[in-house]
Amino acid sequence: MQSIPLQRSIFTYTNDYRAFVAALEHGERCEIDEAMFVHWLETTSPVCMRRDVVLMDSHEVKADFVARSFDGEGKLQAFWHRCENANPADRRYFAQQAVCMV
Repeated sequence: MQSIPLQRSIFTYTNDYRAFVAALEHGERCEIDEAMFVHWLETTSPVCMRRDVVLMDSHEVKADFVARSFDGEGKLQAFWHRCENANPADRRYFAQQAVCMV
């Protein structure tokens, strides 16, 4: 019996904007498309760029940029990318709430 490969869910700017915001607010680690990444980079005022942060799930990553949420609470939201192989164009983008900057 073969196992069915899990499809990874990627939030797209075109179709999943509200779902992404809700997931981010709940502290979930979200994989996003490049358009969503660029949108947030261009429409928020980053608190910092290229900074190590500790995420909600206690993992540490080097964020490409960190923004504050618009909800009035000022939660930190980290956005970063990861390359899957030697090809720099083959990037995956992520976002999650951060608890602190290192």
